[in-house]
Amino acid sequence: MLAPELRRLGATLVGVSPQVPEKLRDIKDRHQLDFQIATDADNSLGRRFGILYSFNEPSRRLSAESGSPIGEVTGTGTWELPMPTAIVIDRSSTVRFADVSPDWLVRTEPADIIAAVQAITARAAA
Repeated sequence: MLAPELRRLGATLVGVSPQVPEKLRDIKDRHQLDFQIATDADNSLGRRFGILYSFNEPSRRLSAESGSPIGEVTGTGTWELPMPTAIVIDRSSTVRFADVSPDWLVRTEPADIIAAVQAITARAAA
């Protein structure tokens, strides 16, 4: 599993989502997540990283018809969501690895994230 291996390597895993804190707490409890989850209020971090996309019109209609428009779920009031993204940042705040998927079903493989952290660890030891 990713979180325990990152802890073993001395790294911190943080999940970031535009969802409101109450929803994130529910998700964390329901899935028994053992790492930090932070709210990206108003998608400001996603905007800064340039990873936001806007729902197209058919997706907006489906979301609205479901009774859960994404702007209400996230608390942003917009049709924006961040693309699935994994970022590894070293102790000097330098991004050492980034993987962004335009497909919301595709996530970064844990092994890729672990390899990026191991590379930072090896570089620091050298």
